[in-house]
Amino acid sequence: MKKENLTLRYYIGVSAFIIGGLLVLILSQAFIKSNFWQNIADDIAGALFMSGALGLVNDLILKDKMIALIIEKLKVKEEIDKTGILSFYKSSDAIKYKTFFDNSKRNIDIFHVYGRTWTNNNHNSIKNKIRNSNCKIRVILVNPNSKFLDGLASTFNCTSDELKRRIYEVEQMWKALYVEKKKQKKRRSQSSLELYYTDCFPAHSLYRFDDKLIQVQSKPTRGRSNELTTIVCKKSTEPDNLYNKYLEEIEDIIVESTLINLENEPVTTH
Repeated sequence: MKKENLTLRYYIGVSAFIIGGLLVLILSQAFIKSNFWQNIADDIAGALFMSGALGLVNDLILKDKMIALIIEKLKVKEEIDKTGILSFYKSSDAIKYKTFFDNSKRNIDIFHVYGRTWTNNNHNSIKNKIRNSNCKIRVILVNPNSKFLDGLASTFNCTSDELKRRIYEVEQMWKALYVEKKKQKKRRSQSSLELYYTDCFPAHSLYRFDDKLIQVQSKPTRGRSNELTTIVCKKSTEPDNLYNKYLEEIEDIIVESTLINLENEPVTTH
């Protein structure tokens, strides 16, 4: 059935309800003397009139608003799709990194100040990828001699020496993983591990797992917190894609960073 015919039938139906309600009201007032039956007729007239009126309001006003709302939502979705954003979280604890590690086959990039807790929490997943995959793993930590160290230490509520010690401690953790991999009698994988020190300011943390990338925003005030806004995005060909933007940032940071020699045996830090 054509759209024009459906629209015409709709308006005829709405008009019939309104006219019917008015007729019932007029007839009840003119011919019905019993208060009981007159009240019933008035209720019927009111129901018919309101049904028709609401149908008319819905078609002329609410339908247009609903269409406008749907269009607005579609535009928002389109803009989000362009950025490649998959999800938002108000806390970094909501991310199940093990799943991302398990699904990675080619590239893993890690960029944060030092990430001691993060590295400990994901140690088994990291170890498994280094020993049993073909992933290229690149880790970027803040240079212990960075000019930003004093400010970062203040943010973390610790001294510069303490923050420097934490960075060196995480360096040793990565060295231990690398040396353990090198000692494997039988090479079961072609994975690689590179560790860098950067002098760039860590405005946020970045974690790349193949075609997915996680951005964890930094806390602007002093003190530590896991309530950090986190964005998960995916790779796409869109020019506004956040994955491409953040990956380009990682590559730029690595170009300006110092590659650390992992061949040396790790030492115990105190």
